Amino acid sequence: MPGWENANGEFADSRFEPFGPLPRDWRRWDGHYVIGDQVALAYTVLGTKIYEQPTIEFS
Repeated sequence: MPGWENANGEFADSRFEPFGPLPRDWRRWDGHYVIGDQVALAYTVLGTKIYEQPTIEFS
């Protein structure tokens, strides 16, 4: 199931297979940014810009 609801506020998955890219009108890949030795992902979901910085911490 998608991690975002569609423009109608529903989490219904309209994809043929329940995996792979979301429909084009839901999302847009905006690129990535390198910040020192890390990376930030940039994308837009239903008009909301999102900047995500995945990290991992070892103990």
